[in-house]
Amino acid sequence: MRKRPEIDPARIGFLGISQAGWVVPLAVVRSHRRVAFTALASAPAVTTNEERQWSNFAGEETESPRPLTPEKRADITRQLRTSGFDPVPLLKRMTVPGIWVYGRQDRSIPAEKSAATLERLRKTEGKDFTVVLFPHADHGLLDTPPTDPRAMPTLLAWIQKHVRPT
Repeated sequence: MRKRPEIDPARIGFLGISQAGWVVPLAVVRSHRRVAFTALASAPAVTTNEERQWSNFAGEETESPRPLTPEKRADITRQLRTSGFDPVPLLKRMTVPGIWVYGRQDRSIPAEKSAATLERLRKTEGKDFTVVLFPHADHGLLDTPPTDPRAMPTLLAWIQKHVRPT
């Protein structure tokens, strides 16, 4: 892409979904070229084991599951144990702005815990991270149809604001 004359190489970034929460920070840190931004949907900022446990406890494979109440989400979060691949050291090393969008009804990843991790890094490490939680959406924020139609416009508006023409 960087070699195409119609593309400004200084404005190339990563857009990803779900497991991209582990892959994109690794790609950004390993990149030998400038990455302009990261834009992620339903992407975990927790360990691989926490994601697996969340999926099990939240009933990811359940037919017609009941909504995840705030109490249920908090109860599940208290049960999570960290182990496996941890993206936080990579997130700490990232130097590019990023946005993460989540649905509070996500049964695949602990959206609120991921959001809290990113907010903590924003406050304590000075990261240019933006987090948006959609209260009634689930993991399919970028599905067709999406679980919240505001997700993709939110990502695009953020990208347009943060990656300005040169």
